[in-house]
Parts: sequence; C-alpha cells; structure tokens
Amino acid sequence: MDFLPENYEYASKSTSYWKMKDMLQGDNRFRIVQKPIAGWIDWKDNKPFRYPPKNKPLKPFDPEKEVKSFWSVYVWDYARKDLFILEITQASIIKSLINLAKDEEWGDFTNYDLKLKKEGSGQQTKYLLSPLPPKPLSDEIKAALKAKPANLEALYYNGDPWTWVPSNEIIDSRANEAPFQASSAISPLEELKESLELEKVPTARLEEWIKLRCQTKNDTPENVIKACLEKALFPKFIKSFAKWLSEPAEAMAV
Repeated sequence: MDFLPENYEYASKSTSYWKMKDMLQGDNRFRIVQKPIAGWIDWKDNKPFRYPPKNKPLKPFDPEKEVKSFWSVYVWDYARKDLFILEITQASIIKSLINLAKDEEWGDFTNYDLKLKKEGSGQQTKYLLSPLPPKPLSDEIKAALKAKPANLEALYYNGDPWTWVPSNEIIDSRANEAPFQASSAISPLEELKESLELEKVPTARLEEWIKLRCQTKNDTPENVIKACLEKALFPKFIKSFAKWLSEPAEAMAV
C-alpha cells in the first residue's frame, strides 16, 4: 500500500544561486533573462559586500584579500530548466561579456543563448564563453520569469533579490560602511593574475614584481600591467616573472 501523498516527489535541498565552480565539465548552456548588475565584491566574516562600479572601497576588510570585480546575472539554465542568479568574478568571462554587449551584432544578452565550456579544476580551470544564434525567449522561460522575478539591485544591500523592496533608510546606511572611490568595472591587475593562473604561474608576489618593475623603468603600475597584458609581450613577461620568482635578485627583462 502506498502511504505517500499523491504525486509526491522528494524535494532535495536546492538554491537559486549558481556558482562558477559548480558549472559542469564541458558545455553549459544558459540564457541571461534580464539586465545584469556589476561592481565590486568584498568579504567580511564570510559575508559578501557588493558595491556598484563607481563605489569601489579604498581598501578590503581583510588586508590579505583584494576587492574583486563581479557581475551578477539572472539566467535560465537549460540543464535544470530553472532560473538562477549566477555570480561571475573571472576577469576573462567578464571581458567576454563586455565585448558581446558592445558588439553591434550581439548586444542585448536576452536575445541569444550563451555556451560556457569548462575544462579542468581548481586553479587550472579554464572557461570559454561563446554566443549561440539569436532566438526569442521560449514560453517556458517567459512563464518562469513571470513567476519568479528577481531584483538584482538587492545584492548591493545584502537583500533577498526575490523579496527585497528598496528603502531610503537601507540605502543610506551603506554609505558609512566603507570609503569609496570612483573606479572602472574590471581590474587589469585581476585580469593579469587570472592569466598567470591559467598558465600555472603563482601570483602571490605579482604586486611586488610590478612595484620593482615601476622603479626599474620609472613607469606607473598601470602602464606596466598594460604592457604585460599585450598579446605579443605576454609570453616574454611570463618567462621573466617566473625567473624572478626563482631568482629574485636577477634583473627583469620585460
């Protein structure tokens, strides 16, 4: 005799957030269903604090960790047939999204699916983002979005995106949490660190190397980082930086 309720299905613990580390190996297909938000993310006592692009904190809560750029996007995951908030901090993926948004042939993310290919694991993980041919949102996605709308702006105030209603009191309270400075939405230093990690080169002493490089060439950190990121110079930079890590006293050749 069946004592279970009619049409019963075990409801396992789930979340409406999707992390990059939880992407499946191989191809992951999804559709961004509304305008993303971007900015800066810092952590205190394992709690995230997110800030708009122009409000980067002057310093992180933890001096050992840097404030990182982030994008939060509301997406339809075709594999699970549901909506999730996907947070992205990988500089290479953010750069790919920016390029798509600025491209006249692609533009609005809601007009086409995205395929993200994941290879490797840990610090050796590589991601490749590519757009798929444009097509209208399906009726299934439209119905899900109507039933489960999200206010991504709530993430700037540690609110629940599915229930949060903005109030001036909450918004004003954030102004005193950290000093702000105007900044861009993506950090070249983060991009350089991620590029090194993909090449399996340690990045712990990168900022020290940049400082020494500035002294050697009488140049600014911005110019040094920009030069390192240039496609033609990047292999030479890796070789020089790796040699410096093993023999810090050696002159830098880049």
